[in-house]
Amino acid sequence: MVKVSVCIQTYNHEPFIAQALDTVLMQETDFDYEIILGEDESEDGTREICIEYARRYPDRIRLFLRSRKDVIYIDGGPTGRFNFTENLKAARGDYIALLDGDDYWTNPHKLQKQVEFLEAHPECAICFHIASNYENGVHTQPQVLHRRSISTVEELLGANYMQTSSVMFRNGLVSEFPDWYFRMSLGDWPLFLLLAEHGKIGYLDEVMGVYRVQPGGAWSSRNNLDKQLVMVDSYNCLTEYFGQRYSRAINLGLSRDHVILSSIYADLGDVANAKISLNRSIQSCFSLRGPCIDQVVMLGRLHCPRLYRLVKWILKEGRFSPVRMLQRSRDSRFYTTPGTDFRESASK
Repeated sequence: MVKVSVCIQTYNHEPFIAQALDTVLMQETDFDYEIILGEDESEDGTREICIEYARRYPDRIRLFLRSRKDVIYIDGGPTGRFNFTENLKAARGDYIALLDGDDYWTNPHKLQKQVEFLEAHPECAICFHIASNYENGVHTQPQVLHRRSISTVEELLGANYMQTSSVMFRNGLVSEFPDWYFRMSLGDWPLFLLLAEHGKIGYLDEVMGVYRVQPGGAWSSRNNLDKQLVMVDSYNCLTEYFGQRYSRAINLGLSRDHVILSSIYADLGDVANAKISLNRSIQSCFSLRGPCIDQVVMLGRLHCPRLYRLVKWILKEGRFSPVRMLQRSRDSRFYTTPGTDFRESASK
């Protein structure tokens, strides 16, 4: 009986796919697991490597040779969405673990630990762990965006804090993908949100995988404007799907991403679109809270540019310290000895 299906989607990963497969094959478990290997008709030698591994490990690897004729195009560009979803459909295990063909795992007990976690926490639909980054031959310290042992779909709507190749989830929670899933540029975050509707999210505080950052990657190759437009469009799709459910979390995320988009437009000199995005940012959160500091800053930048530049120059030159002014306002004598560090005087 297969306990875990490891779904690997690969395309043009000739230099990396062998390492990815080896780190799955090294897993030490007390249960049976399978590898669902979806090869998307690569243009390099990836397919030949996959065929050879499937020949060597016939009892472990189920190889699916996809055709480019089935590729799903989103925003005019080819994606791996068909390969990804077909892999999930082929999975026979109670649990599914994801691994991109250019990433790899580092702990031989990863699968065992995640299965044990999910079986000990029936309230959880998903669990994930830390993954370090590997870029230009250098491992970088992983940025952990979320350290709560248990989180919810509302928190995940704020930002995707799970690296795809670190995720394991219960099979069978999503019986059919909604139409909008095949229109969204992002594939992992929406999937995790669909899964998190069925249970909570567990976190294992351990580095057990590596995310390989590549210049030509589907996400890393986009410029900042494109990335931010994708995020805003994603929230719009999620608004249609969830309706009033989780509206607070969605509107706060949409407000944040609109103000970031406004800043990007301003940097590009597109003041008209910067103002439109800022207005949408304020509208998204108007009923939830007052304007945040980022919105106030952008209001000044777009509507009072001279004052904005003056304040920015004053702060840069150190001619005005908000912290020091705050200290003086709290001091009944309105006096601080010149040359005395404010933190030192405050402690006396």
